[in-house]
Amino acid sequence: MGRSERKRFSGIAAAILSIFSSQGVVGQEAEANQGLGTVEEVIVTAQKRSEDIQDVPVPVTAVDATSLISKNQVRLQDYFSSIPGLNLTTADFSRAQVLTIRGLTTGGYSNPTVGITVDDIPYGSSTSWGLGVEAPDIDPSILDTIEVLRGPQGTLYGANTLGGLLKYVTIAPSTDLFTGRLQAGVSSVKNGDDVGYSIRGAANLPISDSLAVRASGFTRGDSGYVDNIRNGDEGLNQVAVIGGRISALWQPSESVSLRLSAMGQETDADGNSEEYLAATLGRFDQDAVPGTGRYKKTVETYGANLNVRIGSIDVTSLTGYNINSLRDDWIDFSPAFGGAALATFGVAGAPLVEDIETTKLTQEVRIYAPIGEHFEWLIGGFYTDEESDIVQDAMAADPVTGSIVGSLLHLPFTATYEEIAAFTNLTINVTDHFNVQIGGRYGTNDQTFNLSLSGPLIGGSTIVQPEIQTDDSSFTYLVTPQYRFSQDVMVYGRFASGYRPGGPNSTIGAPSSFGPDTTQNYEMGAKGSVFDDKLTFDASLYYINWKDVQIHLVEGGFGYFANAGRARSRGVELSFTAIPRTGLTVSGWGSWNDAELTEDFPSTADAFGESGDRLPGSTRYSANLSMDQELPLPSNLIGVIGASISYVGKRSGLFGPVSAPQRQIYPAYTNVDVRASVKYESWSGDFFVTNVTDKRGELGGGLVTLHPTAFTYIQPRTFGFSLSRDF
Repeated sequence: MGRSERKRFSGIAAAILSIFSSQGVVGQEAEANQGLGTVEEVIVTAQKRSEDIQDVPVPVTAVDATSLISKNQVRLQDYFSSIPGLNLTTADFSRAQVLTIRGLTTGGYSNPTVGITVDDIPYGSSTSWGLGVEAPDIDPSILDTIEVLRGPQGTLYGANTLGGLLKYVTIAPSTDLFTGRLQAGVSSVKNGDDVGYSIRGAANLPISDSLAVRASGFTRGDSGYVDNIRNGDEGLNQVAVIGGRISALWQPSESVSLRLSAMGQETDADGNSEEYLAATLGRFDQDAVPGTGRYKKTVETYGANLNVRIGSIDVTSLTGYNINSLRDDWIDFSPAFGGAALATFGVAGAPLVEDIETTKLTQEVRIYAPIGEHFEWLIGGFYTDEESDIVQDAMAADPVTGSIVGSLLHLPFTATYEEIAAFTNLTINVTDHFNVQIGGRYGTNDQTFNLSLSGPLIGGSTIVQPEIQTDDSSFTYLVTPQYRFSQDVMVYGRFASGYRPGGPNSTIGAPSSFGPDTTQNYEMGAKGSVFDDKLTFDASLYYINWKDVQIHLVEGGFGYFANAGRARSRGVELSFTAIPRTGLTVSGWGSWNDAELTEDFPSTADAFGESGDRLPGSTRYSANLSMDQELPLPSNLIGVIGASISYVGKRSGLFGPVSAPQRQIYPAYTNVDVRASVKYESWSGDFFVTNVTDKRGELGGGLVTLHPTAFTYIQPRTFGFSLSRDF
């Protein structure tokens, strides 16, 4: 951070501190708000223990899963714009949704920059080979909350948290009461071929004072609205999702608990959501080889969470095993291999068929121990063992019917990733008002990569690439001073780092490996609850240095990775929740983010990037405002009406090749959702309309992608109704 930037950063920080430390105004306004409701307490696990979100010196947002269901926001694509700093783009072929936080990405199928956990157990591959960059869409019906931590989280959560972390937190079994919920709904999307539907159910069963089981299941059908003009296939992007979860809690004493869980979800899609832009095509039209775009995704997670309290010491063991698979994935690769298909088999269609499976075993043990009145110590160890098995087949097909006539290339490969790490975090309570956290994590990782190629595309021979092995070590750190002006208002600073591993390359003729990249985060924040808990706020200022940035390049038609200089992300985030009058809840946030390269790409790079170029997919301005008003109705009915407005600013697409450096520009868009519900005792009816104005918000596609005229948009106007009962 340069001297002038430090001065500007410090000046803004000082202004925020002076505002939030002014308690006189707070006290005067509180008297005028007596009698109103208060903002509900939100519990998060950002620091690997349960805490009030307002007490955590980390910029974190928690989304209630039940509210997502009532609004029919069941995919990340539906609700990412309601979370500060979070952005979603679709990678090539549109089936893959890629999350970024605070703009930290260079695009493409790189190693992930956002970590993902399910009940604190890391999910998915740590590398690009096992599709680690693709975020899973876990149905909210099996979740309690979704937490998004912004900024590097390397010390507590390890690799691949350069930008932040997405945490899926499930609903735990309870030994208190038998409870349950049933919900059914229907929906209709503009140009939809069928009616969408959803059925969800869950039950919590206490078996004894020490044993309980919770089970949930769902099935969902999302209506398709994209048509393929080649064969007249309508609504080809319809999706069927089915899944469930079962968990058991055994708590023989107050000091011992064991929770076991298993979750599975399968997504079966008939096609992707890309729309092709051409003079001969209309809205919702696609011009692809018939049969391409379909895929089947499976998410499986298994976990064992053991907690033992010995005096004042808490010992936690987390064992996890998950499977992330993508089967029968058909991609229209005709722009890349169509010429070879025509020359070899006399047809111009070239589907690429993928089968990918990643298995991941993790083990974490941590100890939390208070030491006297002034120290709290967390220490732990972590291990992961991953294997990704991938088979890709480039086929030749009739471009009109999709009939397969031959094979161009057979490409099987295997990638492994193994990591072991130790971490610690010490909180020093200097006074009742001031504490400092100091943390560090040291880890080592080993990777291997095996590849073979065969088929007409390489002259009919078979090439076996010698096994590539890489190893690396990392150290990440955290320093967080925190000062409380009162029980309800605090400020904090955060100096934290993140790490993303490098690894082997697959392309023959390219460098055999690429190195890791790292981030250093300088941040100041303020949180509080004022006006007698009628208003909560969360403000942060940040500056992130990104070193040895990983970029995706192309050699001979095949991709590989390299490191290219530096980038930075700086910005301001402010969010709030308020209850200005009885029954009215208003929440919102605004964000300014400046994420750009600070060094030119090297002259040897195939991609073109200059200092000052914006990072792909990052938006300079974004905001969200949501309002819900409770309305008393006759006959003990309770009504609620609400609306949300999201603004996503202009974004730049992927970095282009040196020969054609122009980048795609995605225009800004505003999305409006409205909703209403009626409640009677244990029954609830929810009505919703999403994308009311039917905006064409672009999520990905265009220049520097496989199909430069293909784009993916937010879902068109959708309306529906659901009925639920709690018991």
